[in-house]
Amino acid sequence: MNDKLVFAAQQYTSLLVFAIAFWGLGRTALACCNTRAYPVDRWLLQGLAIVLGLGLATVALQSIAAAGLLRRSSINLLLALGWALALLQLARSVRHGPATAATAAAAAQPLQVWPYALVPLALVVPLAVSALHPPYRWDELMYHLPHAREWAATGRLQINEWLRYPYAPANLGLLYAAGLIIRGDVFTHLLHALTGAMVALLVFRLALHHGGRLAACLAASFWILLTRDEFAAAHVDMGVSAFVFGGLIAHLQWERHRADRAWLVLSGLLLGCAAGSKYQALGLLPFFFGCIAIQPHRVRNLLLWSVSLAIPCIYWYARNFLLTGDPFNPLGGSVFGYGNWSAADMRYQLFDLKNAANWPEWFLWPAALAPLSAALRRNPAALRLQIFAAFGFAVWLVTSHYDRYLMPVFPVLSVLSAVVMVQTLQWVTGRLPSVMSEKASSPRARRAGGVLVAVAVSILSVNWWINTVPKQWRNVAANEAERNQILMGSVTSYGLGQTIQHQQLGRTYQWGLEGAIYYLPNPVYGDHFGPWRYRDMDGLSARQLAEKLTSQHYETLLVHRATVPGLEAKPEFTRYFTPIAESNGDKAYKVIPGPYADQS
Repeated sequence: MNDKLVFAAQQYTSLLVFAIAFWGLGRTALACCNTRAYPVDRWLLQGLAIVLGLGLATVALQSIAAAGLLRRSSINLLLALGWALALLQLARSVRHGPATAATAAAAAQPLQVWPYALVPLALVVPLAVSALHPPYRWDELMYHLPHAREWAATGRLQINEWLRYPYAPANLGLLYAAGLIIRGDVFTHLLHALTGAMVALLVFRLALHHGGRLAACLAASFWILLTRDEFAAAHVDMGVSAFVFGGLIAHLQWERHRADRAWLVLSGLLLGCAAGSKYQALGLLPFFFGCIAIQPHRVRNLLLWSVSLAIPCIYWYARNFLLTGDPFNPLGGSVFGYGNWSAADMRYQLFDLKNAANWPEWFLWPAALAPLSAALRRNPAALRLQIFAAFGFAVWLVTSHYDRYLMPVFPVLSVLSAVVMVQTLQWVTGRLPSVMSEKASSPRARRAGGVLVAVAVSILSVNWWINTVPKQWRNVAANEAERNQILMGSVTSYGLGQTIQHQQLGRTYQWGLEGAIYYLPNPVYGDHFGPWRYRDMDGLSARQLAEKLTSQHYETLLVHRATVPGLEAKPEFTRYFTPIAESNGDKAYKVIPGPYADQS
């Protein structure tokens, strides 16, 4: 128990160091923009500063890695810069004090709001524990962490052809590489969880302004429930959501004060960070383009926005175009020509997405009723939120139809859905405004409502923690023995990877073990897509399989028993393959060279 507590303290202390550095970078950028229209809500501003600082850190890491200087000393220097800027910003805020009476009043607001923040906080605690688990989620083991590990090991931004999506934009992957260097792979979960926590804060504050405290409580809770599985994985979706949502908030600030183009620049930078992290973010950019195009001075504004948008992401798209002819490799194959993927691979990918198609959770659907609310129609910012949600949903509907790809729109849908729910309750009962509304006339009623919420949350959170936290805590590994025990039960073929870890394998092909690549000796080739696809191996006889493998200079074959059943039953299999390791039925074979080795 003590070892686990020490491990958790080390991880979260490192996260605090990173978060303060991010805040210093982001808050300084906001101050340097000399914006005259800071939001009155200082908590919204601080959350936005951390998201912006995180984005700026990924851009800095991109330059550092491209120069081949991605090492501990460079990362520590970036963190030190962030801390120095954070101290300067703190000194400045202490020296100047609250800028206006409005910000002074906002500073006292948490005393009224905190009981409603207890619900999302209660939901986050188990997720903060689950983030300490060793990596065992499919996508993070297949390509997110393997790419980050290669960049961390080499100190440079090389292309890892043997992994899936070797040309995909990877701003957040570079952040994970930095996390691997400083604190290890579990820390990458905490970095991803930080982006999710910042979105929860921004969602809470935005819903607070549009629907009151109860709406803020519901909206933040919706976001956390929707993304609860993401807090324990080194994926990129919550990070992309943070950048998109932050970019949307900055855009709304610019629309309120169009003369202050600094917000337009910040919006472009944050959206560029999203586009530099995942291709799906590109589908949301036409919304912002259209909003800018209908405003006065559109040419100047579009040029300014486009330049700021390009800064965080142009490296990836220009590199891809120069190296492969497809800036969106592999997604642009039908237009620019196929490279490492084929047209059949793309059809297979779309077929896979079609099989995974689903719908968002029920509590997001009330957002569709937002146009019926007179209050939301009259509010220009709320109207923009509705248009963005409708646009994002439409893009998602005609592209992936897979709920994880809708995540960048979840924050806005959560806000709208929560506001609609609260307004509906107020309309039905006619009493909620006296207790739950932001404009409640009686301080005594407000305090009573806050106490009731606090008591209810305390009861629910105790039950929630009792049922979930101990289970999550058992999967926290403070040492290598505990880690191996957890991963043996969580990761397919982890045992085989450990068995062959120190063997001389030569060039290796894996068949069906793509969900464990992070724990296999690297590089290891083989995937559903790309030049080393499994489909090319299906239906081959033992001799043909050996010929194909040896013609591509493979010396070892790793096989997942459930994916490739009956392989050893092929005639003359033992003539061409010799088993060298086994774990839980998964096997490693040495390919026996023969006179067929040079034949195609």
